[in-house]
Amino acid sequence: MDDASPIGLFEVKASRRAGALEHWIATRASLAAAAQAVIDDLAPLLTVDERTRFLDAEGLHRPLAALADAVAGRSASMLYAWAAISALVCGELADIPACHATQAVLADPDDELAWDTFVEAVRSYCPPDLFDDVRGWADDPERPTTLVDRALESFAAAADDWSEDEREALAGLRAALGR
Repeated sequence: MDDASPIGLFEVKASRRAGALEHWIATRASLAAAAQAVIDDLAPLLTVDERTRFLDAEGLHRPLAALADAVAGRSASMLYAWAAISALVCGELADIPACHATQAVLADPDDELAWDTFVEAVRSYCPPDLFDDVRGWADDPERPTTLVDRALESFAAAADDWSEDEREALAGLRAALGR
């Protein structure tokens, strides 16, 4: 793999891709610089299918989330969404995709990739405390008002695949929010 660019990660077998990314990150001047390089170099090259194949690498969600932690806004949102997609595709523990997807929508509530990923993550598994988080977003004047609306829409899109208890919890959340 070429250490100058993350493009070399395409050449690394999926089973070693997370370790290769971690090694590549360690050779960068900062996590933020590494995050921006990953976005600038990889994002333009990845169609939806290529992105899914690339992210189908066990453990890749960890270094992607670490990169996302180092940046903000749309950059963080994209990296958290990629981490969530990777965790979903690889069948990571149930709450991991939802955690990353939640961070993606919080980083940029206008990012459609983040919301699409959020729907898929909560369809797979919706952590019970996520309803409390959304209730807290409604009370937070720093959060855009559309954040709660989009979360409720996302829950509704995913609810067909939920248990009766999860659907009842969603109804309770809607009632508590007056929606």
